[in-house]
Amino acid sequence: MSGQGYAVPPSTEQEAAPRIPRVVLFAGIYIVVNLHLLRNVAGPVYLAVYAAVASLVVVAAVTSGRRHNWRGSSWGFTWAAICTLGLPISLAYTDFSGVTSGYVRLVFAFPVFLALILFTSTQDDLRRNVTVMLLFGAIASLSLPLQLVTGPIGWFASSSERAGLDRYASLAGSLTSFGIGAGALIVLAPLATRRVGTVCALVIAVSAATSLSKAGMANILLSIIALAWLYRRKLPSKILKVAPFAMAAAYVAADIEGLRDRFIATASSFGLVSDPAIVNYDVPVDQSVGERLTALPAANFAALGDLHTPFAYLLGGGYGMGGTALVPRESVLAPMAHNQFAELITVFGFILGGAAILGMLATFGRLWKVARNTPCPEQRRVYQLTIAAYSIFLANSLFANGTLYQPFSASIFYFALFVAWCYPHLATTTQVERRTSARASDLRSNSNPQSRGSARRIAGRFGQAEP
Repeated sequence: MSGQGYAVPPSTEQEAAPRIPRVVLFAGIYIVVNLHLLRNVAGPVYLAVYAAVASLVVVAAVTSGRRHNWRGSSWGFTWAAICTLGLPISLAYTDFSGVTSGYVRLVFAFPVFLALILFTSTQDDLRRNVTVMLLFGAIASLSLPLQLVTGPIGWFASSSERAGLDRYASLAGSLTSFGIGAGALIVLAPLATRRVGTVCALVIAVSAATSLSKAGMANILLSIIALAWLYRRKLPSKILKVAPFAMAAAYVAADIEGLRDRFIATASSFGLVSDPAIVNYDVPVDQSVGERLTALPAANFAALGDLHTPFAYLLGGGYGMGGTALVPRESVLAPMAHNQFAELITVFGFILGGAAILGMLATFGRLWKVARNTPCPEQRRVYQLTIAAYSIFLANSLFANGTLYQPFSASIFYFALFVAWCYPHLATTTQVERRTSARASDLRSNSNPQSRGSARRIAGRFGQAEP
Protein backbone atom coordinates (compact mmCIF):
# COMPACT_ATOMS: atom_id res chain seq x y z
CA MET A 1 0.00 0.00 0.00
CA SER A 2 1.17 3.52 -0.68
CA GLY A 3 1.89 6.13 1.93
CA GLN A 4 -1.63 7.62 1.49
CA GLY A 5 -3.21 4.27 2.43
CA TYR A 6 -4.63 3.46 -1.03
CA ALA A 7 -4.40 -0.04 -2.41
CA VAL A 8 -1.76 -0.66 -5.04
CA PRO A 9 -3.20 -1.98 -8.33
CA PRO A 10 -2.68 -5.73 -8.78
CA SER A 11 -0.34 -5.26 -11.74
CA THR A 12 1.92 -2.97 -9.71
CA GLU A 13 2.04 -5.47 -6.84
CA GLN A 14 3.00 -8.25 -9.23
CA GLU A 15 5.78 -6.16 -10.75
CA ALA A 16 7.13 -5.30 -7.29
CA ALA A 17 6.86 -8.85 -6.00
CA PRO A 18 10.14 -10.62 -5.17
CA ARG A 19 11.41 -13.02 -7.79
CA ILE A 20 11.97 -15.76 -5.22
CA PRO A 21 8.63 -17.22 -4.02
CA ARG A 22 7.89 -16.53 -0.38
CA VAL A 23 7.51 -20.22 0.40
CA VAL A 24 11.05 -20.88 -0.88
CA LEU A 25 12.43 -18.17 1.39
CA PHE A 26 10.52 -19.53 4.37
CA ALA A 27 11.63 -23.09 3.58
CA GLY A 28 15.27 -22.03 3.42
CA ILE A 29 15.14 -20.42 6.86
CA TYR A 30 13.07 -23.21 8.43
CA ILE A 31 15.37 -25.94 7.11
CA VAL A 32 18.59 -24.16 8.12
CA VAL A 33 17.27 -23.73 11.67
CA ASN A 34 15.97 -27.28 12.02
CA LEU A 35 19.02 -28.97 10.48
CA HIS A 36 20.99 -27.96 13.56
CA LEU A 37 22.55 -31.43 13.80
CA LEU A 38 24.76 -30.47 10.86
CA ARG A 39 26.91 -28.72 13.44
CA ASN A 40 28.15 -32.22 14.32
CA VAL A 41 29.31 -32.75 10.72
CA ALA A 42 30.77 -29.39 9.76
CA GLY A 43 30.31 -27.11 12.75
CA PRO A 44 32.05 -23.94 11.51
CA VAL A 45 30.44 -24.14 8.06
CA TYR A 46 26.95 -24.75 9.42
CA LEU A 47 27.23 -22.02 12.06
CA ALA A 48 28.47 -19.58 9.39
CA VAL A 49 25.48 -20.41 7.19
CA TYR A 50 23.10 -20.11 10.13
CA ALA A 51 24.61 -16.77 11.19
CA ALA A 52 24.30 -15.43 7.63
CA VAL A 53 20.67 -16.56 7.31
CA ALA A 54 19.72 -15.23 10.75
CA SER A 55 21.39 -11.89 9.99
CA LEU A 56 19.59 -11.58 6.66
CA VAL A 57 16.26 -12.33 8.33
CA VAL A 58 16.87 -9.68 10.99
CA VAL A 59 17.87 -7.11 8.35
CA ALA A 60 14.80 -7.98 6.28
CA ALA A 61 12.64 -7.60 9.38
CA VAL A 62 14.08 -4.17 10.14
CA THR A 63 13.76 -2.92 6.56
CA SER A 64 10.43 -4.61 5.75
CA GLY A 65 7.94 -2.31 4.05
CA ARG A 66 4.87 -4.41 4.95
CA ARG A 67 4.39 -2.90 8.38
CA HIS A 68 0.95 -4.41 8.96
CA ASN A 69 2.60 -7.87 9.12
CA TRP A 70 4.21 -6.86 12.42
CA ARG A 71 1.05 -5.88 14.24
CA GLY A 72 0.62 -8.08 17.26
CA SER A 73 4.18 -9.44 17.19
CA SER A 74 5.09 -7.85 20.54
CA TRP A 75 4.81 -11.09 22.53
CA GLY A 76 7.32 -12.85 20.28
CA PHE A 77 9.80 -10.04 20.86
CA THR A 78 8.94 -10.02 24.57
CA TRP A 79 10.02 -13.67 24.75
CA ALA A 80 13.29 -12.79 22.95
CA ALA A 81 13.79 -9.92 25.44
CA ILE A 82 13.25 -12.26 28.41
CA CYS A 83 15.89 -14.61 27.00
CA THR A 84 18.28 -11.67 26.60
CA LEU A 85 17.64 -10.34 30.12
CA GLY A 86 18.81 -13.73 31.38
CA LEU A 87 22.34 -12.92 30.17
CA PRO A 88 23.51 -10.74 33.11
CA ILE A 89 21.83 -13.05 35.62
CA SER A 90 23.54 -16.09 34.11
CA LEU A 91 26.95 -14.38 34.12
CA ALA A 92 26.65 -14.06 37.91
CA TYR A 93 26.47 -17.83 38.40
CA THR A 94 27.74 -19.53 35.23
CA ASP A 95 30.96 -19.43 33.23
CA PHE A 96 31.06 -17.48 29.95
CA SER A 97 30.96 -20.64 27.82
CA GLY A 98 27.78 -21.81 29.52
CA VAL A 99 26.16 -18.38 29.19
CA THR A 100 26.96 -18.19 25.48
CA SER A 101 25.71 -21.71 24.84
CA GLY A 102 22.52 -21.16 26.84
CA TYR A 103 21.60 -17.90 25.14
CA VAL A 104 22.25 -19.20 21.63
CA ARG A 105 20.10 -22.27 22.29
CA LEU A 106 17.26 -20.18 23.69
CA VAL A 107 16.98 -17.87 20.67
CA PHE A 108 18.22 -20.31 18.02
CA ALA A 109 14.77 -20.93 16.49
CA PHE A 110 13.61 -17.30 16.70
CA PRO A 111 14.30 -16.72 12.95
CA VAL A 112 11.36 -19.06 12.26
CA PHE A 113 9.04 -16.52 13.92
CA LEU A 114 10.52 -13.69 11.85
CA ALA A 115 10.22 -15.78 8.68
CA LEU A 116 6.54 -16.46 9.35
CA ILE A 117 5.91 -12.73 9.67
CA LEU A 118 7.97 -11.80 6.62
CA PHE A 119 6.74 -14.50 4.25
CA THR A 120 3.11 -15.03 5.23
CA SER A 121 0.83 -12.49 3.57
CA THR A 122 -2.21 -14.64 2.74
CA GLN A 123 -3.89 -17.84 3.85
CA ASP A 124 -2.32 -19.56 0.83
CA ASP A 125 1.10 -18.52 2.14
CA LEU A 126 0.22 -20.00 5.51
CA ARG A 127 -0.87 -23.25 3.85
CA ARG A 128 2.38 -23.50 1.89
CA ASN A 129 4.50 -22.78 4.96
CA VAL A 130 2.70 -25.46 6.98
CA THR A 131 3.34 -27.84 4.09
CA VAL A 132 7.06 -27.08 4.37
CA MET A 133 6.95 -27.89 8.09
CA LEU A 134 5.15 -31.18 7.45
CA LEU A 135 7.49 -32.22 4.64
CA PHE A 136 10.50 -31.63 6.86
CA GLY A 137 8.80 -33.56 9.68
CA ALA A 138 8.11 -36.49 7.35
CA ILE A 139 11.70 -36.57 6.07
CA ALA A 140 13.03 -36.34 9.63
CA SER A 141 10.73 -39.17 10.72
CA LEU A 142 11.98 -41.41 7.91
CA SER A 143 15.46 -41.14 9.39
CA LEU A 144 14.21 -43.37 12.25
CA PRO A 145 13.34 -46.54 10.25
CA LEU A 146 16.35 -45.84 8.01
CA GLN A 147 18.62 -46.58 10.97
CA LEU A 148 17.08 -50.03 11.33
CA VAL A 149 18.94 -50.77 8.10
CA THR A 150 22.03 -48.61 8.38
CA GLY A 151 22.51 -48.63 12.15
CA PRO A 152 22.88 -45.43 14.18
CA ILE A 153 23.97 -42.37 12.22
CA GLY A 154 27.09 -40.97 13.84
CA TRP A 155 26.24 -37.28 13.73
CA PHE A 156 22.76 -37.75 15.23
CA ALA A 157 22.16 -37.56 18.97
CA SER A 158 23.27 -40.64 20.89
CA SER A 159 21.04 -43.70 20.68
CA SER A 160 19.68 -45.47 23.76
CA GLU A 161 17.76 -48.65 24.54
CA ARG A 162 14.26 -49.73 25.54
CA ALA A 163 13.09 -53.31 26.08
CA GLY A 164 16.32 -54.61 24.57
CA LEU A 165 15.83 -52.63 21.34
CA ASP A 166 17.83 -49.66 20.11
CA ARG A 167 16.18 -46.24 20.30
CA TYR A 168 17.54 -43.97 17.58
CA ALA A 169 17.54 -40.19 17.41
CA SER A 170 16.17 -38.46 14.33
CA LEU A 171 17.19 -35.75 11.90
CA ALA A 172 15.08 -33.36 13.99
CA GLY A 173 17.17 -33.97 17.12
CA SER A 174 16.65 -36.15 20.18
CA LEU A 175 13.91 -38.76 20.14
CA THR A 176 11.92 -36.89 22.79
CA SER A 177 11.96 -33.65 20.81
CA PHE A 178 10.80 -35.49 17.70
CA GLY A 179 7.94 -37.11 19.63
CA ILE A 180 6.80 -33.75 20.98
CA GLY A 181 6.75 -32.07 17.58
CA ALA A 182 5.18 -35.07 15.83
CA GLY A 183 1.77 -34.78 17.49
CA ALA A 184 1.44 -31.06 16.77
CA LEU A 185 2.44 -31.48 13.12
CA ILE A 186 -0.11 -34.27 12.62
CA VAL A 187 -2.84 -31.94 13.91
CA LEU A 188 -1.71 -29.19 11.51
CA ALA A 189 -1.87 -31.56 8.51
CA PRO A 190 -5.35 -30.35 7.36
CA LEU A 191 -3.82 -26.89 6.83
CA ALA A 192 -1.25 -28.26 4.39
CA THR A 193 -1.64 -28.69 0.66
CA ARG A 194 -4.27 -31.35 -0.10
CA ARG A 195 -3.00 -34.95 0.04
CA VAL A 196 0.54 -33.91 0.96
CA GLY A 197 -0.62 -33.22 4.49
CA THR A 198 -2.32 -36.61 4.81
CA VAL A 199 0.67 -38.57 3.51
CA CYS A 200 3.13 -36.63 5.69
CA ALA A 201 0.96 -37.08 8.79
CA LEU A 202 0.79 -40.86 8.27
CA VAL A 203 4.55 -41.12 7.70
CA ILE A 204 5.16 -39.15 10.90
CA ALA A 205 2.61 -41.24 12.84
CA VAL A 206 4.06 -44.62 11.80
CA SER A 207 7.63 -43.51 12.52
CA ALA A 208 6.66 -42.08 15.91
CA ALA A 209 4.67 -45.19 16.87
CA THR A 210 7.65 -47.44 16.11
CA SER A 211 10.34 -45.14 17.53
CA LEU A 212 10.29 -46.64 21.05
CA SER A 213 9.39 -43.16 22.31
CA LYS A 214 6.63 -42.87 24.88
CA ALA A 215 6.36 -39.18 23.98
CA GLY A 216 5.85 -40.15 20.34
CA MET A 217 3.12 -42.67 21.14
CA ALA A 218 1.35 -40.31 23.55
CA ASN A 219 1.39 -37.48 21.03
CA ILE A 220 -0.09 -39.67 18.30
CA LEU A 221 -2.99 -40.50 20.61
CA LEU A 222 -3.43 -36.82 21.48
CA SER A 223 -3.42 -35.80 17.82
CA ILE A 224 -6.01 -38.46 16.92
CA ILE A 225 -8.28 -37.34 19.75
CA ALA A 226 -7.91 -33.67 18.76
CA LEU A 227 -8.66 -34.29 15.06
CA ALA A 228 -11.60 -36.59 15.86
CA TRP A 229 -13.13 -33.87 18.03
CA LEU A 230 -12.58 -31.06 15.53
CA TYR A 231 -14.02 -33.08 12.64
CA ARG A 232 -16.64 -34.96 14.66
CA ARG A 233 -19.47 -33.81 12.35
CA LYS A 234 -17.63 -35.05 9.25
CA LEU A 235 -15.85 -37.94 10.92
CA PRO A 236 -17.21 -40.78 8.72
CA SER A 237 -16.24 -39.03 5.48
CA LYS A 238 -12.82 -38.08 6.86
CA ILE A 239 -12.19 -41.67 7.94
CA LEU A 240 -13.07 -42.92 4.46
CA LYS A 241 -10.61 -40.47 2.91
CA VAL A 242 -7.77 -41.40 5.25
CA ALA A 243 -8.54 -45.13 5.51
CA PRO A 244 -6.65 -46.29 2.37
CA PHE A 245 -3.48 -44.49 3.43
CA ALA A 246 -3.83 -45.60 7.06
CA MET A 247 -4.40 -49.24 6.08
CA ALA A 248 -1.38 -49.20 3.79
CA ALA A 249 0.80 -47.69 6.53
CA ALA A 250 -0.50 -50.22 9.12
CA TYR A 251 0.16 -53.10 6.73
CA VAL A 252 3.74 -51.99 6.16
CA ALA A 253 4.35 -51.55 9.89
CA ALA A 254 2.81 -54.94 10.74
CA ASP A 255 4.57 -56.81 7.93
CA ILE A 256 8.06 -55.64 8.85
CA GLU A 257 9.11 -57.59 11.92
CA GLY A 258 11.44 -54.91 13.30
CA LEU A 259 8.75 -52.23 13.18
CA ARG A 260 6.13 -54.53 14.69
CA ASP A 261 8.36 -55.40 17.65
CA ARG A 262 9.14 -51.77 18.28
CA PHE A 263 5.47 -50.82 18.26
CA ILE A 264 4.66 -53.60 20.76
CA ALA A 265 7.59 -52.57 22.98
CA THR A 266 6.41 -48.96 23.04
CA ALA A 267 2.81 -49.97 23.75
CA SER A 268 3.99 -52.22 26.58
CA SER A 269 5.62 -49.18 28.22
CA PHE A 270 2.10 -47.83 28.69
CA GLY A 271 0.76 -51.20 29.83
CA LEU A 272 -1.45 -51.40 26.73
CA VAL A 273 -0.15 -54.80 25.65
CA SER A 274 1.83 -57.61 27.21
CA ASP A 275 4.34 -59.80 25.42
CA PRO A 276 6.45 -62.40 27.31
CA ALA A 277 9.24 -61.94 24.77
CA ILE A 278 9.62 -58.25 25.70
CA VAL A 279 11.20 -57.36 29.02
CA ASN A 280 10.40 -53.77 29.88
CA TYR A 281 12.31 -52.02 32.65
CA ASP A 282 10.45 -48.70 32.41
CA VAL A 283 8.88 -47.27 35.51
CA PRO A 284 5.06 -47.29 35.46
CA VAL A 285 3.51 -44.44 33.51
CA ASP A 286 1.68 -42.98 36.51
CA GLN A 287 4.93 -42.91 38.50
CA SER A 288 6.79 -41.21 35.64
CA VAL A 289 4.03 -38.59 35.28
CA GLY A 290 4.04 -37.92 39.02
CA GLU A 291 7.80 -37.45 39.12
CA ARG A 292 7.78 -34.94 36.26
CA LEU A 293 5.03 -32.94 37.92
CA THR A 294 6.43 -32.96 41.47
CA ALA A 295 9.76 -34.60 42.42
CA LEU A 296 11.92 -33.55 39.47
CA PRO A 297 10.76 -29.90 39.38
CA ALA A 298 11.16 -29.75 43.19
CA ALA A 299 14.77 -30.97 42.94
CA ASN A 300 15.45 -28.39 40.25
CA PHE A 301 13.88 -25.61 42.34
CA ALA A 302 15.78 -26.67 45.48
CA ALA A 303 19.06 -26.01 43.66
CA LEU A 304 18.27 -22.27 43.76
CA GLY A 305 19.06 -22.47 47.48
CA ASP A 306 22.63 -23.47 46.63
CA LEU A 307 23.18 -20.02 45.11
CA HIS A 308 22.88 -18.52 48.64
CA THR A 309 20.95 -15.41 47.71
CA PRO A 310 17.23 -14.61 47.93
CA PHE A 311 17.46 -12.74 44.62
CA ALA A 312 17.85 -16.08 42.89
CA TYR A 313 14.18 -16.79 43.57
CA LEU A 314 13.09 -13.46 42.09
CA LEU A 315 15.53 -13.23 39.16
CA GLY A 316 16.41 -16.89 38.66
CA GLY A 317 19.68 -18.77 38.60
CA GLY A 318 20.37 -18.28 34.92
CA TYR A 319 20.82 -20.69 32.06
CA GLY A 320 22.73 -23.23 34.18
CA MET A 321 19.45 -24.20 35.86
CA GLY A 322 18.30 -25.74 32.57
CA GLY A 323 20.65 -28.69 32.86
CA THR A 324 22.37 -30.29 29.90
CA ALA A 325 19.41 -29.44 27.66
CA LEU A 326 20.53 -25.81 27.77
CA VAL A 327 24.22 -25.65 28.76
CA PRO A 328 27.30 -27.92 28.62
CA ARG A 329 27.68 -30.44 31.43
CA GLU A 330 30.39 -28.45 33.19
CA SER A 331 28.07 -25.41 33.43
CA VAL A 332 25.08 -27.25 34.95
CA LEU A 333 23.81 -25.84 38.25
CA ALA A 334 20.82 -28.12 38.89
CA PRO A 335 19.31 -31.47 37.95
CA MET A 336 17.04 -31.33 34.93
CA ALA A 337 13.45 -30.37 35.76
CA HIS A 338 11.82 -32.34 32.91
CA ASN A 339 9.14 -29.64 33.06
CA GLN A 340 9.34 -26.53 30.88
CA PHE A 341 7.19 -24.40 33.20
CA ALA A 342 9.33 -25.24 36.24
CA GLU A 343 12.49 -24.57 34.23
CA LEU A 344 11.25 -21.09 33.28
CA ILE A 345 10.87 -20.22 36.98
CA THR A 346 14.30 -21.48 38.00
CA VAL A 347 16.14 -19.99 35.00
CA PHE A 348 14.44 -16.56 34.94
CA GLY A 349 12.93 -16.32 38.43
CA PHE A 350 9.37 -15.61 39.46
CA ILE A 351 9.36 -12.19 37.75
CA LEU A 352 10.55 -12.93 34.21
CA GLY A 353 9.72 -16.64 34.33
CA GLY A 354 6.23 -15.86 35.58
CA ALA A 355 5.81 -13.32 32.78
CA ALA A 356 6.87 -15.94 30.23
CA ILE A 357 4.33 -18.44 31.56
CA LEU A 358 1.57 -15.82 31.55
CA GLY A 359 2.46 -15.02 27.95
CA MET A 360 2.22 -18.69 26.97
CA LEU A 361 -1.20 -18.95 28.59
CA ALA A 362 -2.29 -15.62 27.10
CA THR A 363 -1.43 -16.98 23.65
CA PHE A 364 -3.82 -19.86 24.22
CA GLY A 365 -6.52 -17.42 25.37
CA ARG A 366 -5.94 -15.25 22.33
CA LEU A 367 -6.30 -18.21 19.97
CA TRP A 368 -9.52 -19.22 21.69
CA LYS A 369 -10.92 -15.68 21.46
CA VAL A 370 -10.19 -15.13 17.76
CA ALA A 371 -11.52 -18.62 16.93
CA ARG A 372 -14.85 -17.78 18.57
CA ASN A 373 -15.11 -14.30 17.06
CA THR A 374 -14.08 -15.12 13.48
CA PRO A 375 -17.16 -15.30 11.20
CA CYS A 376 -15.35 -17.01 8.29
CA PRO A 377 -15.44 -20.84 8.72
CA GLU A 378 -12.18 -21.31 6.82
CA GLN A 379 -10.34 -18.82 9.01
CA ARG A 380 -11.93 -20.30 12.12
CA ARG A 381 -10.57 -23.74 11.18
CA VAL A 382 -7.05 -22.28 11.04
CA TYR A 383 -7.39 -21.07 14.61
CA GLN A 384 -9.02 -24.29 15.85
CA LEU A 385 -6.27 -26.50 14.42
CA THR A 386 -3.64 -24.18 15.87
CA ILE A 387 -5.36 -24.37 19.26
CA ALA A 388 -5.17 -28.17 19.09
CA ALA A 389 -1.48 -28.14 18.09
CA TYR A 390 -0.60 -25.57 20.76
CA SER A 391 -2.54 -27.54 23.39
CA ILE A 392 -0.38 -30.57 22.60
CA PHE A 393 2.70 -28.36 22.91
CA LEU A 394 1.58 -27.04 26.31
CA ALA A 395 0.72 -30.54 27.55
CA ASN A 396 4.19 -31.76 26.59
CA SER A 397 5.76 -28.79 28.33
CA LEU A 398 4.46 -30.17 31.63
CA PHE A 399 6.51 -33.34 31.19
CA ALA A 400 9.60 -32.20 29.28
CA ASN A 401 11.92 -29.23 29.19
CA GLY A 402 13.46 -27.80 26.04
CA THR A 403 10.13 -27.43 24.26
CA LEU A 404 10.66 -23.67 23.94
CA TYR A 405 14.12 -23.85 22.40
CA GLN A 406 14.67 -27.23 20.76
CA PRO A 407 14.12 -26.13 17.12
CA PHE A 408 11.62 -28.84 16.08
CA SER A 409 9.23 -28.16 18.97
CA ALA A 410 10.06 -24.45 19.23
CA SER A 411 8.89 -24.03 15.62
CA ILE A 412 5.43 -25.12 16.79
CA PHE A 413 5.58 -22.54 19.57
CA TYR A 414 6.51 -19.75 17.16
CA PHE A 415 3.84 -20.86 14.69
CA ALA A 416 1.21 -20.61 17.45
CA LEU A 417 2.52 -17.16 18.41
CA PHE A 418 2.23 -16.00 14.83
CA VAL A 419 -1.29 -17.32 14.30
CA ALA A 420 -2.50 -15.98 17.64
CA TRP A 421 -1.06 -12.47 17.56
CA CYS A 422 -0.08 -11.61 13.97
CA TYR A 423 -2.33 -13.59 11.65
CA PRO A 424 -5.66 -12.00 12.75
CA HIS A 425 -4.34 -8.53 11.87
CA LEU A 426 -2.96 -9.85 8.60
CA ALA A 427 -6.22 -11.54 7.63
CA THR A 428 -8.21 -8.40 8.43
CA THR A 429 -5.82 -6.16 6.50
CA THR A 430 -5.89 -8.48 3.50
CA GLN A 431 -9.70 -8.43 3.46
CA VAL A 432 -9.70 -4.62 3.63
CA GLU A 433 -7.17 -4.43 0.79
CA ARG A 434 -9.29 -6.74 -1.35
CA ARG A 435 -12.44 -4.67 -0.74
CA THR A 436 -10.56 -1.43 -1.43
CA SER A 437 -9.03 -2.86 -4.59
CA ALA A 438 -12.43 -4.09 -5.79
CA ARG A 439 -13.98 -0.69 -5.09
CA ALA A 440 -11.15 1.05 -6.94
CA SER A 441 -11.71 -1.29 -9.87
CA ASP A 442 -15.43 -0.43 -9.88
CA LEU A 443 -14.64 3.27 -9.82
CA ARG A 444 -12.26 2.89 -12.75
CA SER A 445 -14.94 0.99 -14.67
CA ASN A 446 -17.54 3.67 -14.01
CA SER A 447 -15.12 6.40 -15.03
CA ASN A 448 -14.51 4.70 -18.42
CA PRO A 449 -16.64 6.40 -21.19
CA GLN A 450 -17.27 3.07 -22.89
CA SER A 451 -18.54 1.62 -19.61
CA ARG A 452 -20.82 4.64 -19.09
CA GLY A 453 -22.24 4.12 -22.60
CA SER A 454 -22.97 0.49 -21.80
CA ALA A 455 -24.65 1.55 -18.57
CA ARG A 456 -26.87 4.02 -20.46
CA ARG A 457 -27.91 1.34 -22.96
CA ILE A 458 -28.76 -1.13 -20.19
CA ALA A 459 -30.70 1.54 -18.27
CA GLY A 460 -32.62 2.46 -21.44
CA ARG A 461 -33.73 -1.12 -21.96
CA PHE A 462 -35.38 -1.15 -18.53
CA GLY A 463 -36.81 2.35 -18.86
CA GLN A 464 -34.59 3.71 -16.10
CA ALA A 465 -32.93 7.08 -15.89
CA GLU A 466 -29.43 7.29 -17.31
CA PRO A 467 -26.68 7.41 -14.71
